[in-house]
Amino acid sequence: MGRIPDSVVDEVRERADIVSMVGRYVTLKKQGPRHWGLCPFHDEKTPSFQVHEDKQIFYCFGCGAGGDVFAFRIRHDGLDFPDAVRLLAREYGVTVPETGGGSESRSTELYQANEIASGFFRDMLRGPDGAAARRYLEERGVPEDLIERFAIGLAPARWDGLVSKLNRNDPMLRAAEQVGLIGKRQTGDGHYDRFRGRIVFPITEPGGNTLGFGGRLLGDGDGPKYLNSPESPVYHKSRVLFGLPLALDAIREAGRVVVVEGYFDLIALHRAGIRNGVAPCGTALGRDHARRIRRYTNEVVLLFDGDEAGQKAAERCLGSLLSEGLRVRAAFLPTGEDPDTLLVNKGAAALRDCVEAARPLLDHLIEHALEGVAHHAWDTADATRKVEAYLHAVADPVERAHYIRQFSSYLELSPDVVQKSVRSAATTAGRGNRLQSEAASTQSSRNLRPLRVGQTTKLILGALGAFPHLLSLLEDLEPGWLPDEQDRFLLEQLATALREHGQTGIAQLLSPVGDALSEELKATLSRIIAEQPLADSKTAERTVKDCVARLGIQALDRRSHELTALLQTCTDERELDAMLEEKQETVARKHRLASELLTQPLSSKTLPSKHPPNKQVPQL
Repeated sequence: MGRIPDSVVDEVRERADIVSMVGRYVTLKKQGPRHWGLCPFHDEKTPSFQVHEDKQIFYCFGCGAGGDVFAFRIRHDGLDFPDAVRLLAREYGVTVPETGGGSESRSTELYQANEIASGFFRDMLRGPDGAAARRYLEERGVPEDLIERFAIGLAPARWDGLVSKLNRNDPMLRAAEQVGLIGKRQTGDGHYDRFRGRIVFPITEPGGNTLGFGGRLLGDGDGPKYLNSPESPVYHKSRVLFGLPLALDAIREAGRVVVVEGYFDLIALHRAGIRNGVAPCGTALGRDHARRIRRYTNEVVLLFDGDEAGQKAAERCLGSLLSEGLRVRAAFLPTGEDPDTLLVNKGAAALRDCVEAARPLLDHLIEHALEGVAHHAWDTADATRKVEAYLHAVADPVERAHYIRQFSSYLELSPDVVQKSVRSAATTAGRGNRLQSEAASTQSSRNLRPLRVGQTTKLILGALGAFPHLLSLLEDLEPGWLPDEQDRFLLEQLATALREHGQTGIAQLLSPVGDALSEELKATLSRIIAEQPLADSKTAERTVKDCVARLGIQALDRRSHELTALLQTCTDERELDAMLEEKQETVARKHRLASELLTQPLSSKTLPSKHPPNKQVPQL
């Protein structure tokens, strides 16, 4: 898609009210200009999550999440930045122009074609043509509320159902052909419907776009039992997960995602009250799926058939999941059962119990590999080869070392020997260390620690963030007074942002695509702004003046000591007179600055509390 102009991003940010938006997902309580609530990104019992109405940013003292409206939607809904902008633009009535040579326009048309088809399929299911399909869904135990929740529809058993709806709209016909809804006739002119005589499941993204469809054959029609949309510019089956938008909140609440193999399997989970489930669309779970899942949780439960095919399917996706730093459990269904039949035959409790009984899949594979090992050299080598690729794929070095040590003890081998075999196998398979480095990078990027910043710098940053008009006080701050380069850089960037954008400058600095600050410095500034005491303008002004004076006193002190040392070794009379004069002026300036200070040094401890009652927040 084309690049979204900065002016549009700024307009969306200005129109969006972060308090009302976050309030859809978090119960917020106002205290002064800030709102407090339980963080939606980690489990907690005492509120540590705050939203700044004036600055339009959020921050959590518990997990360190912070940023602007876009950062919240990206983190909450698992979106990319452009999708977050477009989603909020739709919500707040901002038009996103077409840029980048028309690619944006083409993508929009493809989404529109899918939306038209989705509405058509739903209408068909509700109408006279949908009687047989409604009976089928009823026999499968799918209630009306789940039909609505999943927007299930019907592709009628006609060659020109959808084509007729699109017949006078050439752009939509072309778009529908490109996303695989219709195809060109092999003889003569015109198009035909690809989805015919099928229960249809739309595949949507958290941002709201419909990407494609999955269709289950109804009755004894022609074609495969399941038909999925082909690859297109908006649909990539290696990345999409059916049911993800409906599962996001439940995934966060449960701390894990349940993966099943098919559309009706997922609906069976919802019927059993298990809402944190997703399903791949006509393909095995792969690396791109794992990366998406890693955005929301670090634990996966694979709910697969208990037969050999189900076991193999779980093994095939294990390496991809482990290499992305995910912890993988497996819940194998009783032989001959799938989630749907287990629900019908044994009830919802049996299905929930099966999920809860899930075991770490790697443990299961190791036990299976060790079955029948008689400690002969051949048996030991064979057992090692069965699991060495999975051991190498474990991203966490501590977990990997534990598994290797445990496996080695079973085989009565040195862990070093198994470790060498694991590395050798990984190199042969072409894995290298890239899997671990990428997973480690993903993990570290989710847990950024604020960097250390001087207390005086923190007080200035916090006061300026609350009252941008105090920027003029920095005119007295000389370049050399801030000795720490990081502190100086952070203050310069905040001053520039506030000068150019006013109060919204903070949100722009913390934006996911803002490149002025590193991710570590964004986390640092977020924390500082969140910890800023609730002071009035006059108190904040006094704080900045005091801080500037103290920095000056410290800088003049350093210079005075330097001059004292130089005077002891100086032999040139002119230089000696110049240094004596500079030292006298340095001392005089220091006394003038000291006379302007309050008698009680200002610090965050002497200003009004910024935290809710009885809330303890760890300091930097």
